[in-house]
Amino acid sequence: MDARCMCQYHSGLSDINTQALMQRFNPSEQDAAVATVECLAYVPPLSSYDGDSGRLWCGLGSTKCVKVVHADTFQVEFDIRCEDRVTTLLNVGTHVWIGSLDNTITVVEAENGQVLCQFVEHEAMVTSLVCGTDGMVWSASVNGQVIVWDPRRLALHHRVTLLPRDSHQVNGLLVHHGWVWCSGHKKLVLVNEDKPDEQKVIKLDSGIRITSMAVSVAGEVWAGGSRSDVVHVFDGDTHAEVDKVLIARAESDAGGGGNGIYALLSVNNQMWAGTKTGWVYICDASTKKLVKHVKAHNDGVRSMTRKGDYVVTGPGSHDGVIAIWNPTVWGEM
Repeated sequence: MDARCMCQYHSGLSDINTQALMQRFNPSEQDAAVATVECLAYVPPLSSYDGDSGRLWCGLGSTKCVKVVHADTFQVEFDIRCEDRVTTLLNVGTHVWIGSLDNTITVVEAENGQVLCQFVEHEAMVTSLVCGTDGMVWSASVNGQVIVWDPRRLALHHRVTLLPRDSHQVNGLLVHHGWVWCSGHKKLVLVNEDKPDEQKVIKLDSGIRITSMAVSVAGEVWAGGSRSDVVHVFDGDTHAEVDKVLIARAESDAGGGGNGIYALLSVNNQMWAGTKTGWVYICDASTKKLVKHVKAHNDGVRSMTRKGDYVVTGPGSHDGVIAIWNPTVWGEM
């Protein structure tokens, strides 16, 4: 990225935040329009020939593709064109699974993007892909379908029917301690991995639509929604709600509160929350106290992932430029 663009962005950051911002790059630079970075996945080196860099996979919205970027040079190595918006990415060994708005899941070689197969069993937008503790891949769609796949045979393994059998909306999946957490509107449905008919329903008194979940270093499940700045915190073993954390406070910065949470990411003993207004709020995962906030983007922070010790944030299309952060610059917060 050219120095002029970096300097222009740095002008909005304090000195310490400028030091923490390691890099910014636009994965849509060669495209006609800037795209939303809907999802991110870091794929480690596949062999010794790759060195220690790996690749950053960037799932884009309006341009309907995945840009695969060298994790050190930040140059696009190849892209994968899709039929519709990319919604979720999952690295499974030497493969990458791609979910999209057109209900499909595409499995490609991580080395070169070669398409291996495509699944069309979902009847609505694919919202989430996760690996189970047994290595199976779980997928969910916005209409409440949950399907389990065998990644070795690249075949459907079984379907999961969420209980009770009323209308469901699954916005995301998270696997923790043998349970698959399915987030939806006003509730969470927990499915036992080994006994899928054993399920728990957690109704949320706030009535929010959970769109993002993450597990803290203490083993607690944090769950936030795109229309609320409150994050629900659950005990990872008993599944009881133990706290509510107000992530964004209107008085904490000149731009106001977060106005909803798009993404959560566990980083050591911190929980990062990317908000609709482009701010990232960082909480101490133990005390639940807000310890840092930074204006990361000029649009909502739609996605986040880890790249070693670094944190990668991806924004909406009014910004479109991915940022790489080094949280160690801030020290113990």
